[in-house]
Amino acid sequence: MDRFLFAASPSGRVLHTRTGYDAFVPDPLPPQLPWQTHAANALSRASYAIAAIRVQAPVESPPHFEALLLRRDAVSAARIEGQQLDIAELLTAEATGAPGSRGARLGLNYIRAFEHARPEELPLSLRLVRELHPLLLDGVADIRNTPGEFRRSQNWLGPVGCTLANAVFVPPPVAEMRELLHNWESYLHESSELPPLVRVALAHYQLTVIHPFLNMNAAAGLLFTPLYLHHLEKADFPMLFIGRFLERQSIEFYHRMLDVCQRGSWDEWLSFYLYGIADCANDTATCMHRLLRLYAQNMSRAEAEAMDDDALRLLKMLFQHPVVSTDGAADFLRLTAGDARRALACLEDAGIVTKDTSTTCPVHVAGDIVAALGTDSSPSGVYAASF
Repeated sequence: MDRFLFAASPSGRVLHTRTGYDAFVPDPLPPQLPWQTHAANALSRASYAIAAIRVQAPVESPPHFEALLLRRDAVSAARIEGQQLDIAELLTAEATGAPGSRGARLGLNYIRAFEHARPEELPLSLRLVRELHPLLLDGVADIRNTPGEFRRSQNWLGPVGCTLANAVFVPPPVAEMRELLHNWESYLHESSELPPLVRVALAHYQLTVIHPFLNMNAAAGLLFTPLYLHHLEKADFPMLFIGRFLERQSIEFYHRMLDVCQRGSWDEWLSFYLYGIADCANDTATCMHRLLRLYAQNMSRAEAEAMDDDALRLLKMLFQHPVVSTDGAADFLRLTAGDARRALACLEDAGIVTKDTSTTCPVHVAGDIVAALGTDSSPSGVYAASF
């Protein structure tokens, strides 16, 4: 790490360690913020966009769209960590129970970690962050990356193959990291006059700079954001996931982080992050609009076809799990295998699902719902570092 780039930082200090390398130690939260026009405008836009989702969301949501939004976010989490994955592969892996690729396994891990978090029940804490980490790493990372434990050695960021000597950025050493993590945990729960969305932006920045794990820091930070928004009662339904924004802007995310470390450019960071939240909220609203319209169309088709109760229940299930096996449908709806097959055949005759026999376990796919999730866009770039 080039210490001269960080030497005049107003947001932290460079520490020269006993072993001869330099590391950056950020100041504890919260910082003194120069509340400028750009960040204020970004905050206004983000708040408006989140409010717009709440207006659009139905009071009662039988499709449970949050399950689909979480799966979109899981695809982005895997891509941010450098894995190839699309929504169809993830949903098929979930339906068959056979995640063939590391990307699909990581996506399923992300879903499992979020569902384990139970934001209504478990408070945000360092303990929870440690609990979620091994769920993310399960089957996709070397056990030497100490899943579920904060690092006990130094890590660094930079191009693939770089060393500690020529890294772009070196997070705080272990002793300083521990102090900063306790400050971070306290900050999550202390009272503050700062707007909730600003607090989220600051907490995500700090967690990224601390880089507390040897692996999967990006996915852990991504997982933290909707949980903290929920904790601050800023996003109840639908849960606001930010993976698609960070996937597209992964390089810019780290450039903005480094700018804060080097120059204290908080206004630029807040503007970038808050506009990102607005972008995510607008994207979520667009996706929900597509799903709501498709749900209404399918329910009208079901009424015209005079479908029985089992087929109707299965149709609603598809808006949580658009790819489903016969056994999966039977288990979820508590049907016999024969009744599940008849319900699937009914939806297949109506053109709502198609049968895919290319997998080891045949599945039925609601292609219109999968397409409505809209996760096929390629990211603008991937930060070439081991997170």
